[in-house]
Amino acid sequence: MEKLSVKNLTKIFDGSIVAVDDFNLSVKEGEFVVLLGPSGCGKSTILRIIAGLERPDSGEIILEGKRINDLSPKDRDVAMVFQEYALYPHMTVFDNLSFPLKMRKLPKAEIQKQVHGAAEILGLKGLLPRKPRSLSGGQRQRVALGRAVVRDPKLFLFDEPLSNLDAKLRQQMRAEISKLHRRLRATTLYVTHDQQEAMTLGDKVAILKEGRLRQMGTPLELYRHPAEVFVGEFIGNPGMNFLTARVEGSGELRVASSQFSPPGNISRVFRNYTDRELLLGIRPEDILLSASAAEAISLEGEIDLVEELGNETVVRVNCGEHQLTARGKDYGELTIAQKVIFSFPWSKVHLFEKESGKALARPLS
Repeated sequence: MEKLSVKNLTKIFDGSIVAVDDFNLSVKEGEFVVLLGPSGCGKSTILRIIAGLERPDSGEIILEGKRINDLSPKDRDVAMVFQEYALYPHMTVFDNLSFPLKMRKLPKAEIQKQVHGAAEILGLKGLLPRKPRSLSGGQRQRVALGRAVVRDPKLFLFDEPLSNLDAKLRQQMRAEISKLHRRLRATTLYVTHDQQEAMTLGDKVAILKEGRLRQMGTPLELYRHPAEVFVGEFIGNPGMNFLTARVEGSGELRVASSQFSPPGNISRVFRNYTDRELLLGIRPEDILLSASAAEAISLEGEIDLVEELGNETVVRVNCGEHQLTARGKDYGELTIAQKVIFSFPWSKVHLFEKESGKALARPLS
């Protein structure tokens, strides 16, 4: 069942700055959806509009079948967790958790029950008498989560809640949030610019650029089948590589001054684009630093960068006007300026229009 529907949402600042451009989104009951994109893409603005902190210039927000555009933030029954913890420093953890319930004038017994229930879920029971200044960053963030949980809202909104934490704490809090969602099955909209957060937390991920939705799907769908060049570049660490290729009249493919004959099942795809330039997309982990097999494209390049990461190695290779990144294990000893042969299977190649960046085949197999 659809829980949240955002239709044709547009927000313009200062008369000309388009922050959100005809944005549409559908979130099912109990779903965890992540809004992912670079800084300034409009994702936090969308969250603030849903929460009632900003007014859209056009579009509708439907929550449980009811249009909420004209409702005040307090009447929307949504709970928002911000990047800043926003805790009251003079109050104990218990008082911070109970504050939104007191504002709703709930009975004391009900407040006690809900606060202790949230504290149990988030591991805060031993911290209830303490004040925020005596808590670690991770503990403060759990209290901020608890303030949302006690309200039992129709919708949870998270605006980059882990940005202020160090890498180890972020990893711990990702696990906490994931566990919390599995337990509550609460409908959640989560904003981040960190693709690792998005891929590990989201049931679905919506990728934004310049205020527009570029693609939405499961994390694996986005990784395996990017709808455009931007998505291929943004998802993956490192992102997808791109090579310019020209389809000759003979059906052969010219890549970086070399020509290749696609195998039969794949050559049929290229026949549709004779005498056109296309972009070939290839994931770094699909590049082999070895000579070509018959079913692969093989090119020569020069190593520009080697990053040893312990369990794997990232290698940047210059090949004419192209620069590609490979990621893998057991590459052996590599040095800067070393000449190497690298290859990648036809079956792993994604095909994109050069002009629009839209996917044509993803992947060729």
